[in-house]
Amino acid sequence: MCLIFLIGTGMSVNHANDKNDKVVDQSAESADMDVLYMSSMSSGNNYEVHVVIALNNYKNTDETEIRREVLSRCEQNNFHSYRFSKSLNEIDQLDIDVYQNKNSYKNGKLLFSFEYSEVENENVE
Repeated sequence: MCLIFLIGTGMSVNHANDKNDKVVDQSAESADMDVLYMSSMSSGNNYEVHVVIALNNYKNTDETEIRREVLSRCEQNNFHSYRFSKSLNEIDQLDIDVYQNKNSYKNGKLLFSFEYSEVENENVE
């Protein structure tokens, strides 16, 4: 069973199959870090989320600082295009792909990926 929990603007929903729903931002590139794609899956007590982030004009280039900022925005639920219905501490596994912008995403130019699990939750500041 796949569940997507978000409220968005300027987006379309493409249903690929029962196991994977995709949401891709169709609006113009924003000046701020934002979500391009999000999918979630729930199985029993396990809740997993995959998110694709575009840095856009975000100035910091340090991977560690970008990771902290992404997790902070997930916890604060303050991305421009999306609002998550579950807080970071309710997500068992969060997989994040980071791209420079929407064009990099379309061209497959991934900057880096990282995972965040419920066990790491105590270390988020």
